[in-house]
Amino acid sequence: ASDLITLQKRPPASLNGIRYRIAGDIPEMLKVLKAFGYYDAKIDSALSLENDRALVTLSIHPGPQYTLSSYEILHNNCQETGLFACCPPLQPSDLGLTLGSGAIAYQIVNAELLLLTQLSRCGYPLAGISKRDVIVDMQSKQVEAACCVNEGPLSKFGPLQMGGNEKEVLEKEDLEAIAHSLFGGTSKDRSEV
Repeated sequence: ASDLITLQKRPPASLNGIRYRIAGDIPEMLKVLKAFGYYDAKIDSALSLENDRALVTLSIHPGPQYTLSSYEILHNNCQETGLFACCPPLQPSDLGLTLGSGAIAYQIVNAELLLLTQLSRCGYPLAGISKRDVIVDMQSKQVEAACCVNEGPLSKFGPLQMGGNEKEVLEKEDLEAIAHSLFGGTSKDRSEV
């Protein structure tokens, strides 16, 4: 949030107070611009008095938007490519990322959440991200991102067994369909992993 905007109805006693607010706002604005891939952004400010009112002008020069050139999924040691038993190889597009498009921070973070969801569906419910690497190349205007995954143990699900209530509410096929929608396969498939 901008102090210039939120505090505009409470003007400071002097122009130096306004300069202080400008100096506080610019770094925060630059952080937002970098989060959207504008690493070369610059912000110029001008302060003038008109009719006993201070007029602040901020000129934002975003520069080029840096692009995401690569996204790697690595094992916990951050050395080997992350290939996980029972999971198809995951590509950046499977995680909502498009290589060559703008390097947007929240999309990179969301990719990690989608990765953990996918790993959970493949039998790794305890998977976690142990490290994130983001390298910004100021010369090529590209961003390389990687995450290191600690997948945890592979969880196997045994065959479906029903007991207790003699009057079944759900048929076995219905439960198999539920297992398929939750875990990407039947309980029998999971027991054979």
